[in-house]
Amino acid sequence: MDFILGNNPAGYSYLLGYSNKYPTRIHHRAANPDKQAMKYTLYGALVGGASDTSGSITDAVDSYAQTEMALDYNACFTVACAGLYSAFGGDTTTAQAIIDAAPEIKSDFDFGDATVTPDPVECKVTVSVVDEKTGEYIPGAEVLMETEAEAIVWNTSDENPKTIVACTSIDENVSYQALIRNIPDGYIEAAGNNYYVKFSEDSTTAEIVIKLQKIEETTPEPTTKPDDNIVWGDANCDGQVLVNDVVLVMSYALNPVNAGVTPEGIRNADVYQTGDGLAVTDAASIQKFLTKIINSLPES
Repeated sequence: MDFILGNNPAGYSYLLGYSNKYPTRIHHRAANPDKQAMKYTLYGALVGGASDTSGSITDAVDSYAQTEMALDYNACFTVACAGLYSAFGGDTTTAQAIIDAAPEIKSDFDFGDATVTPDPVECKVTVSVVDEKTGEYIPGAEVLMETEAEAIVWNTSDENPKTIVACTSIDENVSYQALIRNIPDGYIEAAGNNYYVKFSEDSTTAEIVIKLQKIEETTPEPTTKPDDNIVWGDANCDGQVLVNDVVLVMSYALNPVNAGVTPEGIRNADVYQTGDGLAVTDAASIQKFLTKIINSLPES
């Protein structure tokens, strides 16, 4: 708790409005509409903070991992504060002085004309599944494409290529991802596929081409020739197998669209019944490896 509130080598408090040194170029549209120093101090919000023990952060809007505030760790911080209050007591005298001096907290504060009517826009992405060698469209693949509004799933037997409206407002920091959920018999994913697209004012159309490689009769089964470059269990592709990878696989099993696992991470973490995709059983296998119940990965 002391580290979060500024008792760290950099002297940074990650709680906005607390101490004399806290991030100001935060990743928050309402508090920082100009994407410079925040226009309105978001008192009491906890940002992501430092990524190591130095305490330093990159105080920039684009450094969202450090300057964005999210519900999960703000909720945990509130629970921790409640626990400390329950154990040691305290009062809100100091906080009240800050509240009284902060114009943003006043109920009658005038934020000005906050109405913004963006120009109508449709950012479209065309997704196709093709044979890597021939370029022919392949039927029978199940594809998921995340959009601003929802996740869209379809089979390429019904539509290939498929054009989708990914978003109706442009944020150059947001990317949209396609996932291939089921590959037709006789094919595997080809190397070098790019599943992510971004849009800008100058580019409102994009294309994702998912290439599949046809399995020849002479091609050995994947399990007979292990890939020496795979770090089994490394879901976040940082070259290590840690409890973070267990958490990431669990997140993917609950919500594959928003978990942020790359195709390489999916391949690395598929350690239980390799080849059947990511599930909670893969997270369990990684956990067994970390606790030395099993000596190596993949488990099966």
